[in-house]
Parts: sequence; structure tokens; C-alpha cells
Amino acid sequence: MKSLIAACLYLSVSTVSANASDSLKGAHAYSNGDYETALEVWTPLAEGGDQDAQVGLGGMYLSGLGVQRDLETAYGWFTRAAEQGNAEAEFTVGVMHHSGQGVPQSHKKALKWYTLAAEQGHPRASFNLGWMYHHGEGVFSDLETAFNWYPKSAEAGIPDAQVMVAMMYSDSEGVEEDWEASTNWYRRAAEQGHPRGQSQLGLIYAIGMGVPQDSIIGYMWLELASINGDPNAQAAKASVAQRMTTDQRLRTSATCKDIPQLRISDHYDSISPKVITQFLNHA
Repeated sequence: MKSLIAACLYLSVSTVSANASDSLKGAHAYSNGDYETALEVWTPLAEGGDQDAQVGLGGMYLSGLGVQRDLETAYGWFTRAAEQGNAEAEFTVGVMHHSGQGVPQSHKKALKWYTLAAEQGHPRASFNLGWMYHHGEGVFSDLETAFNWYPKSAEAGIPDAQVMVAMMYSDSEGVEEDWEASTNWYRRAAEQGHPRGQSQLGLIYAIGMGVPQDSIIGYMWLELASINGDPNAQAAKASVAQRMTTDQRLRTSATCKDIPQLRISDHYDSISPKVITQFLNHA
């Protein structure tokens, strides 16, 4: 009996190892743009219940990479993985219900799937869940619950969430007003290149809310926000510029444009503190 159990366990472990190896082969092919191989490898695995393969296929059908874009098929694969407790799939199913892609829009179902993913620590799900409670989508608006979820995402490094936490601290939404905490969260978002975080941090320094008033530092962040496309930064920058000399304005603008690390990237690459120091020493 013991030998039979051992044999069954061995076969089970061997099967899992083989599936994991094949799934990684599919992922490697996908990352290299070999979508035909990825599809060939992932399809039988997904049909056999492999979560990673199901998520991979869902992504291919969602984006139309290597296959004709088919949102309903994408939704089917993501749902199969989500029903097994895959957090990424739960999040994506939530997004599809939230936006009405490939399935009728349902904020209540989005809320359900975001909650499942967020409870597993998925940072984007935590942000979206906070947003829904904040704005009353699929649930009554609940600022305290929103503030419970936003920081989980913010601590994971999601700049959008960092900005929302900062805003809730400054506006006393769901939490007591705390300008020091607000400034710290705006700074964390700004240092990742988030335009709103940069513009808000610039205004905080320009006005001197919770920090010593400093027009040069304020102008620097507003200049960066303007470079990165914040729609309100230009007007705010013009107002702050009135408190500065022409030389200060020119040097600040030139320095911002000459330091590529200070600009936003698609991946929100962090700004080195040394770069900030370099700027402040020469502004």
C-alpha cells in the first residue's frame, strides 16, 4: 500500500513539474514574440486546468497577439483561472466586468472579483477596489473603506494609489487631515514620474503647506509635471514664476530638460535621490 501511495505521489509531482516546465516554455516563447509556439504549448495545458496557461491564453485573446482578438474567449480563459483562485485572473475578470469588455458591464461583479484578488494582495485590484468604494461604483460610497484599500496598493509602489492616498490625507477624506503624510505620498508618486504627483508636490512647496515654502523646488516639480503632460501644471508654474528671478527660472527649466531620469517612463522608473540633490545644488 505504501509503495502504491508513493508511486501515485511521484506521478502527481512529476506531472506538476512537467506542466510547470511546459508553461514556462510557453511563457518564454510569448516573451520572445513567438506567439505560435506559445499558443501551441499553452492550449493543451489550459484545457487541462493549468492556471498560468489559462491566464496566458486569456492575455493572447484579449490583446490579439498571435490570434484574432476575441474578448469572449479571453474572458472564458481568465474566468477558468479565476475560479481556481488565480489573483491575476481575478483582477482581469474584474476589469472586464468593470469596463464591459467581452461581457456586460457589472460593477457588482467587478467588485466581487477585485475583492478576491485584493484579499490575495494584488496591488492593482486593491487600487480599483479603493476607487469603487471612493466613488460609489457598485456599492455605496465609503471613504473609510476606500482608504483601507488605497494604501495597500500605494505601499506596493503603484503611483496612482500613492496620489489618491495623498489626496485623501490633504482633503480629510476617510482619514484625519495630515499634510505631512500627504506630502510624503505625493513625493513618492512624484519620484516615480507621476505627473499629478509632481504637480501637487510642486504646489505644496510653492504654497508652503506642511513644508517650508520654496518657490524653486515648487517650480522644479511643476516644470517636470508640465513636461510629463499634467494639464494644470503650466498655469501653476506661471504663477510660481512670478516669485522667481529670470535666472532662476531659466536654470531650473534647463536643468529639468537636461536630466532624463527626472522624466516619466512607461514603467515609472524611480528618480535617484542623487539626481534630485544634483538639481537642487545647481538650481
